[in-house]
Amino acid sequence: MRAIYNSWLIVLMSFSAVALWYVLSVAPPASYWFEAQTMAIPDAVVGEPIPIVVEREISRPIGGEWTVTIRKLQDGGWIQYCPAIEGRQDYNVNAIFPEPLLLEWWTNGECESLSPGTYIVTTIWTFYPPLIPNGRRTPPLVSNPFRVLESRE
Repeated sequence: MRAIYNSWLIVLMSFSAVALWYVLSVAPPASYWFEAQTMAIPDAVVGEPIPIVVEREISRPIGGEWTVTIRKLQDGGWIQYCPAIEGRQDYNVNAIFPEPLLLEWWTNGECESLSPGTYIVTTIWTFYPPLIPNGRRTPPLVSNPFRVLESRE
């Protein structure tokens, strides 16, 4: 009798583990809470603030982490210019960006000025809803290639 009980216990535990894995794998994607749509950065001049325009929608409050990477075009390829900049933020439905929205703010003051060249900015958010230990990641939001030009002085 004990062997039958142990067999059913193993079957039940196995079924529970598979069911839990399934539920966690079909849990809502990051876009359930937050969706980044576009990032546009105009050409700029060395030493001047670099404005950015970001379209995003926060559907539900959630805590998360963000990573920003700035890459520079060099020898036909993109190299990392600023180290990956990371931070933690709570996102609320009616949150707004500062006016004007500047690259310096976007990078948390870590990459204030860029040398002459062509750049792209990539941002990724990771959210940690309850019961999802690895969180949910957004697709990378990549800016348009933009140029930083020599000063006109």
